[in-house]
Amino acid sequence: MLLQAKQAVKRFSTGSRNEVTAVNDVSLELAAGEFLAIQGPSGGGKSTLLLMLGGLLRPESGTIKINGRQLYELSSEERAALRATEIGFVFQQFHLIPYLTVRENVLAPGLAPRPAGKVLAHAELEQRADELINSFGLESRANHKPGELSTGERQRTALARALLFSPPLLLADEPTGNLDDENARIVLTAMKDYCAAGGGVLLVTHDARASEFADRTLTIRDGELQTENVSA
Repeated sequence: MLLQAKQAVKRFSTGSRNEVTAVNDVSLELAAGEFLAIQGPSGGGKSTLLLMLGGLLRPESGTIKINGRQLYELSSEERAALRATEIGFVFQQFHLIPYLTVRENVLAPGLAPRPAGKVLAHAELEQRADELINSFGLESRANHKPGELSTGERQRTALARALLFSPPLLLADEPTGNLDDENARIVLTAMKDYCAAGGGVLLVTHDARASEFADRTLTIRDGELQTENVSA
């Protein structure tokens, strides 16, 4: 199994000894080649859950595994190395580097330290970046900076960056929240195609459009997973 969470719990202190349970006893699985959407209202625990699954936020209890490795039994350095090789992240706010061009932003993950055996030659990275840029219809924008792009172009750039190293797992937080129907369709179709090629995608969103592309849809409310729908 690509991703497994078992009885994961995350609480936050709100002061005066009060606590809020943001994620409550969540268990889920994601197989390679599967597209899972988790929907729910703002404040329901979606983003907190995604950060936990991505090794960025330690749960109070429960376990999270990626390809059989327990994330929070790893050191912070080991988790960082796993994220660099096993996970691609896409966020609603893009997090593009404003002074870099589209092409440079897509290539940026290649600058991060990577474990031995996981390093690609620069020529390979450039070829992969150009393929992604072209596949997302960004070839005419490759030398433009984020401030010169539309919202949809920025999200497509962010998705291309996340896919540079073809990670087994793609985690996406509200990637279509700011997009019109056309750009949302482009992003969701690309994720669906990525699953068809063997990748796993877990997307958290309040956007109902995602369920049209996902293999399964879960609902999270008040930190608890409630229902499951399997797409036809």
